[in-house]
Amino acid sequence: MGLFSSIGSALSSIGSFVASVGSTVLKIATTPAIVRAISAVVQVIGIALDILRPDQSPEKHGEKVLAAAEMGITPDAFANFDEYSQAIKNFEVKSGLEGKWSKEQKIAASAGMIAQGLTEYKSFSMDSAISLLMLVAQKPEFFTAERVLNLMGKTNDFTLIRDYLDDELDLYDSERVEAWLASAETDMPDGLSREEIVASLRAQRDDTE
Repeated sequence: MGLFSSIGSALSSIGSFVASVGSTVLKIATTPAIVRAISAVVQVIGIALDILRPDQSPEKHGEKVLAAAEMGITPDAFANFDEYSQAIKNFEVKSGLEGKWSKEQKIAASAGMIAQGLTEYKSFSMDSAISLLMLVAQKPEFFTAERVLNLMGKTNDFTLIRDYLDDELDLYDSERVEAWLASAETDMPDGLSREEIVASLRAQRDDTE
């Protein structure tokens, strides 16, 4: 079973969106390395969206989200996501609650809130936000925080990227997405030629189970 498989009622108390993200995405994080990769990506996205403070880890952020939910501070209690996000920033976890939730539950809670932030601030669909996190879990060495941020600057459709890597597109769409991804990869500091980038992308696709 994955490290995130026991998220349970702790996350469901925050709301259906967070619970859905936690149960359908983070359950596939089966190793400490994948947990670290998800945490790293959640952190950089959270900071970019101004949901996490620059010095805040997803674990500490998720602890706030979980503790606040017990006090009735959930997304449904506010007029908009901005107000909820600010409430979480200002919330202080009471002494003694630090050990109530596991590291995995805390990161899952933070990931759920960040995914919701992507739908609010970057016009992601819920499926696209979930796909982003699934890609990180499936290929943590490729979908690094730097690469994810680079792709986020160019698209909000990570479902299409997942479909390309899962080889679920027809030839036309596969070639179209591959050309787009190759163009996006030129902004990465690898110094690879276009041919090398395409070869790397195809290797990632062929390696996807």
